[in-house]
Amino acid sequence: MQGQGSAEEDTSDGFDLGGWSMKFSDAKAGAAIMGVVGTLDKPYDLLLGRKTYDVFASYWPYVPADNSIGRSLQKRPKTY
Repeated sequence: MQGQGSAEEDTSDGFDLGGWSMKFSDAKAGAAIMGVVGTLDKPYDLLLGRKTYDVFASYWPYVPADNSIGRSLQKRPKTY
């Protein structure tokens, strides 16, 4: 799912449709995501594609403390 978060997220190979998923985001979608990644008490690892790993590596160490998804993902081991 290339470039779903923002227009600039991944423009490789001329991809110019970044940010496509944001128009579908609402409170219900956010709650569903938090139900998966934000409230899991059991440990889990994230297996990421190389580009996603690079995006995470440059962002998650600096995610604001009030970002609930960030807090959850920050605790998880990440590999590609």
